[in-house]
Amino acid sequence: MAASPPSLRSSHHPYSSYSGKWEYDVFLCFRGDDTRAGFTSHLRAALRDKQIKVFIDDMLNKTESIDELISVLQRSALSVVIFSENFADSSWCLNEVATISQSMLEFRHRVLPVFYKVDPSDVKDDSGSYAATIEQKYGARPPKKRKNKHEASKSPEDRKRWMDALKVVANCAAHTSQAIKIDSELLEAIVNSVLKILVDMSPRVKSDNLIGIDARVSEVEQLIAMNMNDFRIIELFGMPGVGKTTLATACYQRLISLTNGIKHQFVRNISQRCEMENGMEGIITKLYSALLSESNINYDDLDVSYRRSRLCRLRVFLVLDDVGTLSQLEQLLLGDLLSSTHLFAPGSRIILTTRNRMVLGNVGARIYHVGCLDSNESVQLFGIHAFGRSEPTTR
Repeated sequence: MAASPPSLRSSHHPYSSYSGKWEYDVFLCFRGDDTRAGFTSHLRAALRDKQIKVFIDDMLNKTESIDELISVLQRSALSVVIFSENFADSSWCLNEVATISQSMLEFRHRVLPVFYKVDPSDVKDDSGSYAATIEQKYGARPPKKRKNKHEASKSPEDRKRWMDALKVVANCAAHTSQAIKIDSELLEAIVNSVLKILVDMSPRVKSDNLIGIDARVSEVEQLIAMNMNDFRIIELFGMPGVGKTTLATACYQRLISLTNGIKHQFVRNISQRCEMENGMEGIITKLYSALLSESNINYDDLDVSYRRSRLCRLRVFLVLDDVGTLSQLEQLLLGDLLSSTHLFAPGSRIILTTRNRMVLGNVGARIYHVGCLDSNESVQLFGIHAFGRSEPTTR
């Protein structure tokens, strides 16, 4: 087995699949006094930007107990634990880690530790600073005043439970600020790891009656080649009703998990929407407002050179569904379709579906003809609709 990168430590714990029934994707466990207003707030925003559903303790009422916090943790798919300098000073944090450790063993809960300005050995070693803090604060002498019933325990069993839990969690695959010293890069690495974990946990969506879709998706994925750093347009063309939009949707759903740092949008029914009020202008302003993260962009605002410069630095993954004419495509790409420099940054991908094959040789478009089902696939489809199964039964 290849060695893990220095910023990612190995783990041997089994994990469960992502059932889609979790209330939250990510539970953030952290020491508020250390990181709430800084690193944790930025991580929360970065996760939400990726449409990851995050729980953080300020979503609870201040009167609620740690029992409610632990209940939420158990309804979350993944925990991100931010170990910071004073983490072990909080019995709430220690109890959360103990619950996370127990959930890992009982429910195969997944966890991503982050060592933020602390050495991993400080967390998991009996001689580390965390063990010293636990012994000093929660040792033989009880605290003068407890803030709540969970704050401190002078029980050796509780202290051992906390240390055992810290060791279990600290030995999971982790990111460290020692290896990635720039916060923005560390945040990006964490978000990418969270996305990968959630995708790995998630089963593939089984699309009923989509005979032959997997082979076609694989062929289109080869044309898309997300690992290449060039600009690509992939044209899916074929007669009406043949499954162009279905194929584009399947490709989009499968590949958006690989678009870390890439803006993605799916624009549906373009030809039909062009006939409605505001037509193409409305489609364009809505699309570019989303890509530029600006609200209420007017059509004329897109001629501003600074916005064009921002777009040139932006990697995108777009699906433009049911493009009727080359003129429509040129409008959607702000007239830059056939120019020597592309509107978007290298690495961008645009999939368009159309019933009219377009002349896109000058932009190096990849063409994929979406044909009808072959004879075997047609028999399977008939069997599903007629008999409820894709293969005949034998007597």
